[in-house]
Amino acid sequence: LFDSVREYYGDVLDQRGLKSAGAVARYYEDQRLKLLATVLRQTPAAYRAGDARFVIGKIHWARGDRRAAIRQWRQIRVVTDDAFVATYARIVQALERLPDGAEEPDPSTIARIEAALDAERQTWAAFQYDRLRQFGHGAYTF
Repeated sequence: LFDSVREYYGDVLDQRGLKSAGAVARYYEDQRLKLLATVLRQTPAAYRAGDARFVIGKIHWARGDRRAAIRQWRQIRVVTDDAFVATYARIVQALERLPDGAEEPDPSTIARIEAALDAERQTWAAFQYDRLRQFGHGAYTF
């Protein structure tokens, strides 16, 4: 069964030209970006737009496209009940220190953004650890 599944999905990946783990990750990110763009276009009253823009910016930032990330993050309007407000509010505040229209952050702005993103990653990891523990497992339990 395992070999059949691996062969099937190997063929699917080949058909899509996805020859490496990096190419698969990029494809997945592209699909997330399309989905998030749809959320921004279609949700009523900009519901969770800040969260969507944060994640779009986070993907661009991780790809090294800081300009695209900053363009997204600068459009965020802070909404206190958004899921990522604690993180994106710090990023929005860091970007307010840049001159209007600047798309290249200075080293101190980069450090503030990286600190906010690192804090969000740590929060995510802690949540996943607690979730596994609820089921009697740990991060290294198989």
